[in-house]
Amino acid sequence: MSDDVNSGGAAADDDDDDENFWSKETENEILVRIRSLDNFVNGKPHNLQDDEVLQMRELYGKDFLTKKYYLTEFEVLNAE
Repeated sequence: MSDDVNSGGAAADDDDDDENFWSKETENEILVRIRSLDNFVNGKPHNLQDDEVLQMRELYGKDFLTKKYYLTEFEVLNAE
């Protein structure tokens, strides 16, 4: 077996596990999700499902995605 530089020296047979570690969403899907979050916070049309909002608020607190949340501004870089 050869060592795989990208997996920190793990055997090459572990390549399938490495693929599952990274996001299963494409970069475009991630950008759409970020725009949806921005639209949700600003009261614009969005495509977030109620259960997604509830899960995020469970993870980040009840004020997440509201104007009360401590992070109120962000900038998306490299968005096309």
